[in-house]
Amino acid sequence: MEDLIKALAKVGAPMLGSVIGGPVGTLAGAAIGALADALGTKPTVEAVKEAIEKPEAAIIVQKVEADKGPELYALLSKEADTYRALVDQETGHGWFFSAWRPAGMWLVLVMWPFAVIMAPIFKIVVPMSDLVAFTGLYLTLYMGGHTAKSWFDAHYGARR
Repeated sequence: MEDLIKALAKVGAPMLGSVIGGPVGTLAGAAIGALADALGTKPTVEAVKEAIEKPEAAIIVQKVEADKGPELYALLSKEADTYRALVDQETGHGWFFSAWRPAGMWLVLVMWPFAVIMAPIFKIVVPMSDLVAFTGLYLTLYMGGHTAKSWFDAHYGARR
């Protein structure tokens, strides 16, 4: 991928290079696809890089840069703003707001090996039904909370 970015910069398409080298994979795929369509090649990094290295490709790549570059770069900027907003939201509520999830993961990670390996060695009785219930509750809240919220909104949200 790095070779493709350098090749794009060399033929005069730095905006497409920054979109492909940016953090958003979907936009990179869109940029590579647009280049592949214009160059008449497969939409893979290797094929596009090989096509760009041909002398006649510079004009085609610069045309794709002019046509698609600003649109893709604007989407990249929007994605970066969205990511920044998510990070601000996570850190804006204090440490506990986002700490319960990793703490719960570590707790489940420690409880299961203890119950299965260590408890029998030390002859400690661990009620497996409680362990399964706790793990299920944690996974429901952590992984299924948004799914349940979306489902209830879709089915009952209009009735409010």
